[in-house]
Amino acid sequence: MSTDTDLSTAIALPASWVRRCDPARGVVVAARPPTVPPSGVSPQITLRVSEPAETDLDTWRERALGELAAGLPGFDLEDDDRVDAGPYPLAYHRFGHGEGGDHVLVEQWAWHVSDPVCLGVTLTCAVARGDYVDYCDLFDAVAASIEPSLLIAPAA
Repeated sequence: MSTDTDLSTAIALPASWVRRCDPARGVVVAARPPTVPPSGVSPQITLRVSEPAETDLDTWRERALGELAAGLPGFDLEDDDRVDAGPYPLAYHRFGHGEGGDHVLVEQWAWHVSDPVCLGVTLTCAVARGDYVDYCDLFDAVAASIEPSLLIAPAA
C-alpha cells in the first residue's frame, strides 16, 4: 500500500463531506455529510484496505460476513452478488442491522487483489434504512469511482 500519496483521491466523494483517514487502521478515507438527516443517523462512506489471510474473494468475504453477523445486532443479509467489474474479483453485499428504530442499511463492495500483493479493498456505505433512497445513487457512483489499482504500491 502506498504511503507517500494521498490515497483519498482514489475515491470520488461529495466535496462538502467531512473526511478523515487512519492509515494505521487501514482506513483510506471515511466521510460523512456536514449535516445529519432528520432520521438522526449520519450516512457514512468508508474505504478500507486490509491484508486478508484468504487468497480468494469468496473465502475472505464469507469470513468477513460471518464476523459482521456475529457482531452486529439484527444482522440481515439482503443481497449477495459477484460482479464482473474489471481485473479484480468484486463482491457486493447489502445488509441491515440494528435494534429498535435505529435500523441501518449497509452496502458493501469488496475487491480482492492478489497481484502484486494480497489486499482486500472494501467500500462500506451506511445509512438509516429510511434515508436509503436519498443516498443509494450516490453510493453507486462512489463505488463506480473506485480503482483498486490506485491503492496498490508500485512494484519495486
